[in-house]
Amino acid sequence: MEAEPVIVYSCIARGTLILVEHAQSYENNFTEVVHSMMRNLASHSDYKAVYKAHESYLFHVIIENGIAYFCVTTPNFSKLGAHRFIQEIITRIKSTNLASRVNYAGEYELNREFSVVLGQEMDHYTRMKGFEENDNLSKLQRQVDDVKQIMTENIEKVLSRGELLDDLLSKTEDLEASSKSFQSSSRQVRKQFFWKNTRVTIVIVAVSVILLAVIVVVVLKLTHVI
Repeated sequence: MEAEPVIVYSCIARGTLILVEHAQSYENNFTEVVHSMMRNLASHSDYKAVYKAHESYLFHVIIENGIAYFCVTTPNFSKLGAHRFIQEIITRIKSTNLASRVNYAGEYELNREFSVVLGQEMDHYTRMKGFEENDNLSKLQRQVDDVKQIMTENIEKVLSRGELLDDLLSKTEDLEASSKSFQSSSRQVRKQFFWKNTRVTIVIVAVSVILLAVIVVVVLKLTHVI
C-alpha cells in the first residue's frame, strides 16, 4: 500500500547556513542532505528545481535573491503543491520583519520565531494533499513555469558563452596587432642589418684595395721599377 503524500521537512537557508527548519521526525538526516546540496547551489541567486536525493523523498527548492527555501516530500506528493507551499513560506517571510533578517541571521537564529510557522504550513498542505493537480489549468501553468525556467537557464548559458567569446575575440585582436607589430619590427631590423652589412662590406673592400695598392707600390720600388 502506497504511503500517504506528506511534507516531512522544510527549511530556509542562506549559503550553507540553515536559518530555520522544521521536521516531522529527525530520524532522517535531511539537514546534512540540505548542507550538501547548498554547497553546490550557493552560486545561484535565483533558481528552482526538484531533486530525488534517495528513493523515499523529493527535495523541492526555490532560491530567491540568494535565499533558499526547501521542502522535502514523499514522491507521491503533488509537485505543484510543494511549489505552492514554498511560495506561501516566501510570502509569510516577506510579510514580517524576517524579510531583512534572512540576509544576515546566523545558523538556526530564526528557529524560535518561524519554525512553528513552517510546521503549521506543512500540516496544512499535507492535509490538503498539496491541492492535487486534477485541473488542466494548474498543470498547464506548471508546464509553462518549467519551460520559462529552462529558457532562462539557457539564455544565461548563452550570455555566459557570449562573454567568453568576446574575451576570446579581444585576445585574438590583441594577438593579431602584436603579430603585425612584430612583422613590422622584423622588417626594420632586417633592413638595418642589410645596410650595416653592406657598409661593412664596402669598408672591407676599400681597405683591401688600399692595402693591395700599397703592396704593389712597395714591390715596384724594391725592384727599382719606379
